Amino acid sequence: RIESALQKADEEARISLLIALGRLDGASALRVGRAHLSDPSPKVRPIAAHTLGLGSRLLRKSDPDTEREGRLELEALLKQARTENEIRAALWALAQLDQPEAYAVLRQVAHEDARDVARRYAARYLKSPRQSLILRR
Repeated sequence: RIESALQKADEEARISLLIALGRLDGASALRVGRAHLSDPSPKVRPIAAHTLGLGSRLLRKSDPDTEREGRLELEALLKQARTENEIRAALWALAQLDQPEAYAVLRQVAHEDARDVARRYAARYLKSPRQSLILRR
């Protein structure tokens, strides 16, 4: 089971497992991605946000009325983000939640955030929320 493997995995394995999970199962991707937004590694956190966002997309397609959680955790990641990838992934995942509250966060960041990169990407995801997320290595 991917979830139990994640508990014992090193950084690179956690990244690989989260990527795989994001493509397989919407509910698990949402839950596990959310849990790993606070991972100790700044390389894993953006992948966790991506996994959460992919899970949200999958759930929206299969059951549009399903509640998609994770907004508060994504906001927390965004506030403490230390890398551009964390900022971009958190903003992208907020757009994938497709919730009024998440879009309100994106609008606030686009207009008020002190970080230029955050303002730029928030505006981009508001304009076109269904684009792919491409992270920098």
